[in-house]
Amino acid sequence: MNITLSRANKVGLGLAVLLALIDLALYSTELDVLLSSTLMGAVTLVAVVVRWRRRSQVALRAVAASRIVSGAAAIPPFLRGADAGTALFAALFVLVTVAAVGLSMARQSAR
Repeated sequence: MNITLSRANKVGLGLAVLLALIDLALYSTELDVLLSSTLMGAVTLVAVVVRWRRRSQVALRAVAASRIVSGAAAIPPFLRGADAGTALFAALFVLVTVAAVGLSMARQSAR
């Protein structure tokens, strides 16, 4: 049975790539934030390529896991009382992360 990606899967993977590029472009003075962001962005990009080309379920799980970890790392600004711009960016980042994971994990169509 050949599994094809649905439109929702493709949109979810596209959002994951966008978030991964944001992760890679993120600059932080804190080394742990910088390293985790770069690592999650790189893992996402590699996993999306593998998922798209080979339809690998393991790669799909890697995309979801790396996006969830990256999204969770965006939550602390809410807890630290960050300025409004940072809090808005973090909120949008988390919402787009939820959408990316949900859409990329949606049921694929079988052909």
